[in-house]
Amino acid sequence: MNTMSRSLITTASLVLGAVLCIGLSGVPAASQAQTKNAGRIAGATLAPVAPIWLSDSDGQELTLEELSARTAIHGMLSLTEIELRFRNPKARRMEGRFSCTLPANAAISRFAKEVNGTLMEGEVVERLRANQVYEQFLHQMRDPALLEQDQGNRFSARIFPIDPNAQVRILLSYSQLLPMHDNVRTYSFPLRGLSKVGKFSFRAFVTPLQGESISEKDAGRIAGATHTTADIYSIDEHDYTPAHDVEIAFHPTAAAPRAQTIRAGDFYIASFRPDVPMAKVSPPHDWLFFVDTSASAAESQSHRIRALEQVIASLPESDRVQLVAFDQEFANVSSPGALK
Repeated sequence: MNTMSRSLITTASLVLGAVLCIGLSGVPAASQAQTKNAGRIAGATLAPVAPIWLSDSDGQELTLEELSARTAIHGMLSLTEIELRFRNPKARRMEGRFSCTLPANAAISRFAKEVNGTLMEGEVVERLRANQVYEQFLHQMRDPALLEQDQGNRFSARIFPIDPNAQVRILLSYSQLLPMHDNVRTYSFPLRGLSKVGKFSFRAFVTPLQGESISEKDAGRIAGATHTTADIYSIDEHDYTPAHDVEIAFHPTAAAPRAQTIRAGDFYIASFRPDVPMAKVSPPHDWLFFVDTSASAAESQSHRIRALEQVIASLPESDRVQLVAFDQEFANVSSPGALK
């Protein structure tokens, strides 16, 4: 476990994103995400966006034959490793684009692609540099295995060549900080929005902090999971279409220390839970969001929808939200109303 802790501590980092919005009645007090509000904008429901996919040049998704995920959770840190196997269903060679959106507070640590039976380790670069290198390798019929960083925590990679009916194997790893919100520390593995997966497996190796535990009630909510030992959770599914993410929640007991430290060699990370009195509930606020639906914004549409969904989910139920789409004209997508 010391090796795992060192890996987690040395690779963990914070990645922050921002969403532009206009508050008509001031800025509300900070509140935590309320998942029951996710995707609800005054009666309008936003379709979930797949966190991972591989598509051809026409935007058609390749078949996801297998998704295998392993995560090690040690207190406030986690390290997740994902192995993906896609299939080109067409009888022609193609170029594909792999895309993924990492969870909040996550930092990518590995990207690799199998080439002729051997894993080629890739690197994360800016999009402009990735395109320059990719064009240099394209005439050699080689894939440089570059992962482009797009907006926020979204990454993508051009993959070529993908031979007719061939399989594409991709490995992805990321570390993630797990802060405590509303006295709960939650690990989430995003699945909602994925189309059917031929074979899905998930393994979680869990080491909670002192005084933190997964209650039996929450353990039962890890959909389909089998609790084989004190710290391992497993899920195995075939022909699986996920309806929700995998979530593991940790609750501190009354006797849990407010300050805790994880050590791996010469590396440390500390967690402090202050005793802060609850703030007074602020009056409802009105929010007006503008969404660019023009063709020039189409490429980042899925990322912006997911970001907007998260912002709406974080608002208090009493707040009123109105959504306006604009291109050459403005159009009300929803009527002002409370988040209920």
